Amino acid sequence: RLGHALWLAESERPEGPFELVARLSDESERFAIDGAWLLDDDGRLYLFRCADFVEEGAPPHGTGIIAQPMRDFRTPAGPA
Repeated sequence: RLGHALWLAESERPEGPFELVARLSDESERFAIDGAWLLDDDGRLYLFRCADFVEEGAPPHGTGIIAQPMRDFRTPAGPA
């Protein structure tokens, strides 16, 4: 089940077909959308995404933007 998870898809051509190659959001995140990359001036890569902040058994407290350092477009370099 894909749900509201953030995935990386690749293709040989811009028009596709595309193949899912890596899940970018952590499996503990119930909701993650709207991914965007930032390549900083110092060469570090970050993935920004929107995620819901929830407590077990409680409704969502809201959606926020989180940033995660990345080694490359598929591999996290640390926690979000």
